[in-house]
Amino acid sequence: MTDQAERALAEPRPLGERRAWPGTFADRLTAPLPGIREMARILRAGGLRPTAESLATIPELPLDPGPLPRVDADTVAVTWAGHAS
Repeated sequence: MTDQAERALAEPRPLGERRAWPGTFADRLTAPLPGIREMARILRAGGLRPTAESLATIPELPLDPGPLPRVDADTVAVTWAGHAS
């Protein structure tokens, strides 16, 4: 894979253009995905369980429970729910 700094930015696509996605993204993997047996082994070993240290940091996550702010047609509102990878 190339470094992102080396890649030239593509021109913005026209609004409403239909994108043709590849059938697979396997060429972007740095290692093969685990098969069913390997996943079962990882799960049995507890490989996907968070550590106690990770669980202790949960209260540090930014959280603002409540309704989303009301906006009108002249306002841009952005919200994020997910993770960065």
